[in-house]
Amino acid sequence: MRNSPGWCIYCATPLPPFPGDGTDAGAFVHCPKCGRRNDYIMMDYYLNAPATRAHPGFRCPNCQLAHRKDLAGAIFGEAGPDNFCDRCGYNLTKNDGSFDKTKIKQGKAKTATGKPHSTPQRQPSGKAQPRQQLPSPNKTRFASRPQNYKYAKTIPQAYIRQQWDAGLNISDIVFANSWWFVVMSNIYHGMSQYWYSNPQFPQEQIQTLWDRGMQVSDLEYGSRNWMVVGTSGTGKQRWFTRGQFPKQDIEKSWNDGYSITTITYGQGVWVVVMTQGASFTNQTWITGDLDYVERVTSEMYGNGMDIVDLAYGDGRWVVVYADAKEYATQYWNSSKKYPKARIQEYWDKGYTLTNLAYGGGDWMAVLSKK
Repeated sequence: MRNSPGWCIYCATPLPPFPGDGTDAGAFVHCPKCGRRNDYIMMDYYLNAPATRAHPGFRCPNCQLAHRKDLAGAIFGEAGPDNFCDRCGYNLTKNDGSFDKTKIKQGKAKTATGKPHSTPQRQPSGKAQPRQQLPSPNKTRFASRPQNYKYAKTIPQAYIRQQWDAGLNISDIVFANSWWFVVMSNIYHGMSQYWYSNPQFPQEQIQTLWDRGMQVSDLEYGSRNWMVVGTSGTGKQRWFTRGQFPKQDIEKSWNDGYSITTITYGQGVWVVVMTQGASFTNQTWITGDLDYVERVTSEMYGNGMDIVDLAYGDGRWVVVYADAKEYATQYWNSSKKYPKARIQEYWDKGYTLTNLAYGGGDWMAVLSKK
């Protein structure tokens, strides 16, 4: 089968032909969409066609991850054990829209420091201020408005400087549909702040922030650039990058007393930053599609848990919940268009925009009130 066409085993995007005559077991190609490596030795694996609910084949209909699970019992109508997708938890056996309940991970809440894929070269951008020994910056540090935001095709440097001069700091950054959205607020009022941009993962800039007594308070990838924001704080941090969502790394860090403070996805990897001494406890995370997130969030609210971070990548949402005792109430909204009117509505009710994310054609906004 010379240079047979196929699909990425991770996202079902059509692949270019393998190099050579298609018989070299060591040959590989990278997916043009997600950047993942597909090896020729997995020929039968990557030849799995994209799945539909009617014809799933050997792919997950929810996230398109290829698998070799034995679903014969389901195919022949026998009552076999449930098989779940390793990535999103979709019930492959039933194929009825249900998910693995154990994908909701609870615990105390790392690991080894992650290794970057390249070395940054660009010089830092941003505003330097004296080091301040202040509480750890994380997205549950609560303050009410004022808040505002700006979106632009490039990172709005002049706007950020203007808002810094007005006493507001960066509290969230989002890249969506070729636009950078920067949210400024007094959540980090009185703290020093830097930001850096780099086409490569900003390992050196993160270390520079730490050396200056700062912490990573946000991280985002878009338009072939990473943007990392550092805010003054004292708690130790760890970060790691993984191709698959790093559930084992997170659990190890929870056991070491670290909490998730930033999650993002870019250049084919998940990036997780975890911090000691964060103000939330008993963290929980889930992965899944928007319908699954909606169902679980309702359950979490009923159990006294709030959303403290969220991100989209690799075809699904990741949402982190915790006992965020600083919040009296919380509201979240999903929409196809940027929820400008809904954010304004809740600002008028005294809420603060604590999380904003975009992925898979959907916006998610989380507003919290003390």
